[in-house]
Amino acid sequence: MSRLIPSAAAGPEEQNVQKSQQAVRITHLPTGIVVTCQTERSQLQNKAIALKILYFPDSGRELQKQAEERA
Repeated sequence: MSRLIPSAAAGPEEQNVQKSQQAVRITHLPTGIVVTCQTERSQLQNKAIALKILYFPDSGRELQKQAEERA
């Protein structure tokens, strides 16, 4: 059981982008674990990534490694 909260993306490019609800924050209610994702431009893609991180923690670490390699 989890709760999905859409939120506006924040970051250094925030002032030059449309203020749309792209970021996603998912809270796992039984444990209180919160996962936030704002890496993609689509809310659906961010939701899919956040759910992977929440329910499959090993794949979340893999996604984090890939993001660090890109930066």
